[in-house]
Amino acid sequence: MSDDLALLQRTLGEWGRGEFWNAEPYAEDVVFVVSGPDAAEYHGISGLAAAWRDFLSAWDDFHVETERVVPGDAGVYALLIRLEARGKGSGVQTDAEVANVIRMRDGRIARLEMFWDRDAALRAAGAVADGQA
Repeated sequence: MSDDLALLQRTLGEWGRGEFWNAEPYAEDVVFVVSGPDAAEYHGISGLAAAWRDFLSAWDDFHVETERVVPGDAGVYALLIRLEARGKGSGVQTDAEVANVIRMRDGRIARLEMFWDRDAALRAAGAVADGQA
């Protein structure tokens, strides 16, 4: 678990600096699930790059700050994140408390799921009992 947390801390530090393109922390067959109105699922490192490109292209002044990493089931973590950005098309400012769920395998991120609902993310990670989020 400590190796997983160290890798996550490095990755989250990169995200906080706006660096989303480092493939090193991810498994070759990583799955990236984006929720929301443009929900999609991407596969592999090339899919990961496309996912970040597609997701980030909708925003100006995009910034994330990780507030907390919550361990869940074995090898699963909920990342509680504050997202601040401005919609490119709408100009609407967004300041949201969101979450990602990370599933680790063999010391790499095997699955990354974005959630707009933190309680749903905590339940998906197994970080809380149903109804206790």
